[in-house]
Amino acid sequence: MTANGTDDPTSQAMTNLLRLTGLDWTAINQAHAALWQALNGINPKVTLSMANSLWAEPSFPFRMAFRDAVLTYYEAEITNLDFGNTHAAAQTINQWVKDKTQKKSKICSNPPI
Repeated sequence: MTANGTDDPTSQAMTNLLRLTGLDWTAINQAHAALWQALNGINPKVTLSMANSLWAEPSFPFRMAFRDAVLTYYEAEITNLDFGNTHAAAQTINQWVKDKTQKKSKICSNPPI
């Protein structure tokens, strides 16, 4: 997901690390979305949820192409958050995690973050 926002050589390093050499990020994104869809429909008795998010300082500009890729293929939420108040930032992230995991995970971040 985060590789969508990288340029060479970082993109190449991530491709190598994930052993996805020879594939472009569009193909990787599409494969992820297809895998997620396939896994999500295997057993109607199983609920499978995905909780992807990216958090950055309010002044950080996410590129539109990056936003589109992570929203389309990873169902991610992108939020600009003021990390100046570390306790409030941690509380916001932890509440998001709690909500997205049906309260199964309650703490993701502890201040200071």
